[in-house]
Amino acid sequence: MPVLVSGPPEPARAAIEGLRLRLDLPESFPDVVLAEADLSHLRADGLTLRDVDLREAKLVDLDWVNCTLADVRMRGAVVSGATLRMCTLERVQATSCDLRGAKLENCDAQGIALDGADLSGGSLVDTDLTRATLRGTILRDIDASGASFRGADLRGADLRGSSFVDADLR
Repeated sequence: MPVLVSGPPEPARAAIEGLRLRLDLPESFPDVVLAEADLSHLRADGLTLRDVDLREAKLVDLDWVNCTLADVRMRGAVVSGATLRMCTLERVQATSCDLRGAKLENCDAQGIALDGADLSGGSLVDTDLTRATLRGTILRDIDASGASFRGADLRGADLRGSSFVDADLR
């Protein structure tokens, strides 16, 4: 006699490794909620995200070039090991993010909010952080060579072991 199980069915689960998928995505994603989404290992060139909710999202090991993030909320996101090169970050709220080992290189991140984030072991080489808020941010062992921190709020930030060669700290 068959055994009957009551209750809601279990969702299907699959593990796919090594799959490469090419998607023809629109150039811009306006007004999207991707809170708690897993977008790890995403490669992008020229992508624009506007008014996107990425709170608590998993964005591990991203590799983005020439991308624009505007009005993006990323509070509590895990962005460790990510690389952003020549990207523009406008009005980005990345407070309390795990950015350990992340590299923001030659980016325009003026006014970004990184309060309470952990960027330890990462890189901010040649990145413009003018008027950024980095209160209580962990910036241990980072390379911030050539970065601009003009007017940035670094109160309570942990800067131990970091390199600020040719950085503008006015």
